[in-house]
Amino acid sequence: QRTALPHIRSVRLEQPDHAVIMDAATRRNLELTQNLAGGYENTLAEVLDRTATPMGSRLLKRWLLEPQRDRSQAVERQQAIGVLREGLWQRLRAEIKGTSDVERITARIALRQVRPRELVALVQSLQKSEQLTQILRGLEGYLAQTGADLAPPAACATLLVRAIQPEPAALVRDGDVIAEGFDAEL
Repeated sequence: QRTALPHIRSVRLEQPDHAVIMDAATRRNLELTQNLAGGYENTLAEVLDRTATPMGSRLLKRWLLEPQRDRSQAVERQQAIGVLREGLWQRLRAEIKGTSDVERITARIALRQVRPRELVALVQSLQKSEQLTQILRGLEGYLAQTGADLAPPAACATLLVRAIQPEPAALVRDGDVIAEGFDAEL
C-alpha cells in the first residue's frame, strides 16, 4: 500500500524450532492446501475444512502449513475436540453462522478503505463474539483461552451502533452514514 501501517501494533518472532519446517516442494507434494494441478479439490484442507467462517478456514490452513512441534498444543486441541463433541460444537456453530470476516474488515479500517456496511457487519460480528465469549466462559484449557481471545474490545460495538446508521449508504461519499445526533458537525 506504500503507506504507514498503523494497524500493526506488535511483531511476534516465530522461532524456527516451534513449527515443522516444510519447503515449497514438500507442501506441494503433500497436497496440503493445493493439489499438484494447482487447484483446491482433493487436498487435505478441502477434506478437513468444515469451518463456518473465512477466518476459521484461514486458521486451519495456517495450522496445516505450519504444524507446531509442541505436543502440548496438540493435546490441548484434542481435549477441546472432546469437549466440543459433547454437543457444544452445535451451539457454537449456530452462533458463529453469519459472522463477517473481522480480520479483513479490521485490515480495511486500518488502511482507511472500509465501507459503511462493513462497519455494520463488524458490529454484528462483535455482538456474536460477545455471545461466544459467554458460551465459552467457565470452560478450561484451549476453549477457555479461545473464549478470552474472542472477547471484543469494551464499548466498541456500542460506539459503532451510536455512530453509524443501521442501514448506511454503500459508500461514505454518498452520505447517510453517520447516525443522527452522533456529531453535529458530521
